[in-house]
Amino acid sequence: MGVLARLRPDVTLSQAQAEGDTIAAALAAAYPFVNTGRRFAIVPLRNQVARDARDGALILFAAVGCVLFIACANVSSLMLARATMRQRDVQIRAALGASRWRVVRLQLAESLLIAGAGGAAGLLLAVWLIDLLARIPFRTDSLYVPYAVARETLHLDPIALAFTLLVTAGSALVFSVAPTLRHWKTRDADVLRAGSRATADRSQRRASAVLVVGEVALAMVLLVSAGLMLRSLIRLQQVDPGFSVNGALSLQVSLSRRAYPTPDAQLRFFSEAVERLRALPAVTGVGGSEFMPFTGLDSWTGFFIEGRPDPTRGDQQQTHQRTVTDNYFAVMNIAIVAGRPFSAADRDGAPRVTIINETMARTYWPGESPIGRKIALDLETLRFFPDRPPIRNVPAAMREIVGVVRDIHHNSLRLGAHPEMYIPLPQRPVSDLTLVLRTAGDPLALAAASREAIRSIDPNQPVANIETVSGLVARSIAQPRANSLIIATFASIAVMLAMIGIFGLVAHDVAQRTRELGIRLALGEQPSGIRALVIGDGFKLVLMGLVFGIPAALGAGRWLSSLLFNISPADPLTLVTAAATLVAVSLVACAIPARRATRIDPIRTLRAD
Repeated sequence: MGVLARLRPDVTLSQAQAEGDTIAAALAAAYPFVNTGRRFAIVPLRNQVARDARDGALILFAAVGCVLFIACANVSSLMLARATMRQRDVQIRAALGASRWRVVRLQLAESLLIAGAGGAAGLLLAVWLIDLLARIPFRTDSLYVPYAVARETLHLDPIALAFTLLVTAGSALVFSVAPTLRHWKTRDADVLRAGSRATADRSQRRASAVLVVGEVALAMVLLVSAGLMLRSLIRLQQVDPGFSVNGALSLQVSLSRRAYPTPDAQLRFFSEAVERLRALPAVTGVGGSEFMPFTGLDSWTGFFIEGRPDPTRGDQQQTHQRTVTDNYFAVMNIAIVAGRPFSAADRDGAPRVTIINETMARTYWPGESPIGRKIALDLETLRFFPDRPPIRNVPAAMREIVGVVRDIHHNSLRLGAHPEMYIPLPQRPVSDLTLVLRTAGDPLALAAASREAIRSIDPNQPVANIETVSGLVARSIAQPRANSLIIATFASIAVMLAMIGIFGLVAHDVAQRTRELGIRLALGEQPSGIRALVIGDGFKLVLMGLVFGIPAALGAGRWLSSLLFNISPADPLTLVTAAATLVAVSLVACAIPARRATRIDPIRTLRAD
């Protein structure tokens, strides 16, 4: 049972934890067999609810931060180039009496105007995308639906809006520093003496080169992260859950304890429900389990093995137990690897039986067959009385193992199987059962008919969570799918922005070196040599970006290691593919201005000089 507690205003979480430790110690002293070594872990409810979303939020925040830096670096590089072209105009203004602060204010105003326009466009796009997300089918299995939240929760949050405005203004101020300082430091006489030719000095080229190197490095980090997450997702999707997921529909039925107070009444209801559901058209089989895989429902308890000493205190043998119908394994296509499945003969009053999974067989009967052995669930050994404490009767609770079934993944495709044992429904009726319908057609087409079949038995009986078994499995990897899609999207944007940044820097450099390149051509330099010179200059920056980006990508991979499945954070194929992608994109970005450089007319260039 989950316990919720509301703390008094004057009580801290650490004080509550201390009191919980005291209670746990008292329970361990009173019931040492089941409570030795156990404690209460008191955590805020907010943390418990949001724990699955934390990783995705951190990934999104990091990816957005990288793309924001790359975009701002591009704008800053362009503004540096613009500052070079306008330096004579700005300094003439200064020579005519304009103060440097006035010139700086002009630069800051332009930066804020550009950032404001970009922020406004981004907000409009966000409003449109939120409306688009709200129209996408809820909780689908598609790779392109990266969320599983209610539509009414999708809205433009005021806090997010304020944060966006703050980041927009802050980015404009931070990345306008370099162009502003250029105006501040340039001396009037130098500019006026330079005549009409505006050229970039070494400091500007160095600053632009540093920005491009940073863009390439961050793009490398995002590309590697996206590659690792996508490859991890693919391998996760290839994991065999141990049962057939296609063509099956599940529905949860929880009986009222008032309407069905006895085990016999519960058994009669579910027996009739199975028969009516089996009679539906296109249904080939119906089964049921107390705890259906990938529904988040589970239970475990200790157990005893006949002929072996009882486990020591605090070291109780554990198994996950499920009550199932006799044809559950056949409907789910869970293979029987030894012994037999349950049958109609395993009813109340018949010899008590159970079926275990392969992991339980290997764990407690290594190298031998468990068929014919007897075990007793701890919860079934207790006999309760209204006027005195319960007593334990282990021999009366013994069940014979009649079969071993294949291991399945119950809660996560990431985790291996745990010891599990199954009990036939007639020998342990339950009030909660998830029914599974196997069909040859579309399982969701049976949703309405299956609900009506249950209501035909009891009009007041609700049916919950009608969904396909494939949907249950797909939802279990919804968060990895969302994380992969987020990083892949932002990695694509980062590569595009990095390509634009490289193109802008190389193109501006070609424009600044027009006279030099024209003289080279006039002196007999071949166009291929000019092309190699321009591409080589740009490619050097790309290589420097990879030098810094690869170690950063390895660090990002280690940070993501807890989210990866069956893949190394330093996967060589992912690193090589990401680096090759950036190299190819960079070559394209450098080739365009390089081609333009080969078309410079040397005669016109020399005449202009």
